[in-house]
Amino acid sequence: MENLDKVREQALKKIDRAQQDFKFFFVMMAVFEGVLLLTYLLCMDFHERLHWLILIAALLTYGTIVTGLFTLGAYLKLNVMRILKALELHSELNDESLDV
Repeated sequence: MENLDKVREQALKKIDRAQQDFKFFFVMMAVFEGVLLLTYLLCMDFHERLHWLILIAALLTYGTIVTGLFTLGAYLKLNVMRILKALELHSELNDESLDV
């Protein structure tokens, strides 16, 4: 049983590390995109309609992509939670059967 606990601990450490990496890269990409948007706004001629059209099109495109990614992330999180709950119930059932 100790070996199983070690495997679980290692798996949880890997999951935590992957989550930290994801958050770091997510923040870095958000900062990068923010810098690019700020650069565009500084270079933009606010009297030129084409510049406004490009800005609106870019924001609509990014908005759609970001909404889809957040929806996908929520869906995946829900499925992972279901799997973890099923594993927990399976473990409890196995523990009860060993006690009998």
